[in-house]
Amino acid sequence: MNGAEGLTPTAQEVAQGATPRAPYFEFEAGYGFIFDQQEFGVNAHVLSNVDLAPVHGSMALARKHCNECWYAPGKGSGCTPELSGAMACCGETPQCIGGEEDCRCKTTSQNTTKRRYELQFDFLITRQVEDITPLAQWTLTAPQCNPTLEPLPKNSACFLSAGMTTSGSMSYLVHENNTEPEKKTVGRWISPASGEIHWAKGHLHTGGVNISLSINGKKLCTSTTVYGNDPNVTRNARDEFGHLVEITDCIGSREDLQSVRIQAGDVIEVDSFYYVGKHDSRLRHRAGGSHFCVMSYMLLGVVFDKISTTGSNSLMSILNLDMPYSNYDLLGKY
Repeated sequence: MNGAEGLTPTAQEVAQGATPRAPYFEFEAGYGFIFDQQEFGVNAHVLSNVDLAPVHGSMALARKHCNECWYAPGKGSGCTPELSGAMACCGETPQCIGGEEDCRCKTTSQNTTKRRYELQFDFLITRQVEDITPLAQWTLTAPQCNPTLEPLPKNSACFLSAGMTTSGSMSYLVHENNTEPEKKTVGRWISPASGEIHWAKGHLHTGGVNISLSINGKKLCTSTTVYGNDPNVTRNARDEFGHLVEITDCIGSREDLQSVRIQAGDVIEVDSFYYVGKHDSRLRHRAGGSHFCVMSYMLLGVVFDKISTTGSNSLMSILNLDMPYSNYDLLGKY
């Protein structure tokens, strides 16, 4: 999954004055992800803000609504008021993807000329996998989404993710609150196996403050957010004022905490904070308050004590710490 915080300057850009930034993934020597297939995918959402039409006279609000998938007329038949903040309002429907419908945010231009973009990714790869200790990736997504036979309220954090995941919310909404402007979100899971966490990093969207990892109630580490400072749109690539541009590691080779032991049955907790006050000094005027399509993910790289030796792909069955619904009551009593 690639977010804006994953963009790092090229060597040429650093030579021209850009601030160097560490790679998004960087493991300690001898550890890595092992793939035994020919292809793997990248989850990246590319949203254009070119020629956006102002919303209520505000360009900052227009960018916010477009980037956060707010409902607006003309964004495709799959984007409804009930799904405001869902990826269906960012063009992720069959009709939009197939080109049957124009699902763009409203613009001041009628230009429909297609433009080709290229995403480039740099990987350090070795084929000497016998020298690599394989990391399994767990993706923990907060808040918890427990099963219910009753319809979820539309302002529920789990409304947009109903039926999509058994472990937590893929995306959710946080609403403006000027009395308690720091909105906390929590998810808890039970570790199905023993091992050692060698890497952990959070993933948040604009509005996010930080996200922390705890084991059995003891906080281990926190990934914090960095926001851009340059308001000049002609030169501020990767330092855009009002946007989240970097998030720190939680556990890893660049941090004081480089690994942590976990046991089967341990309770793993993730908690995040989003700032939902109307006036957010990190953002442009009118871009604060509620935020839609936000995420609170903690990505973990884990070495298990006991793994199958039948192949490098033997860890795939537990890459995600998705828990059966039947375990939710136990979590709720923790």
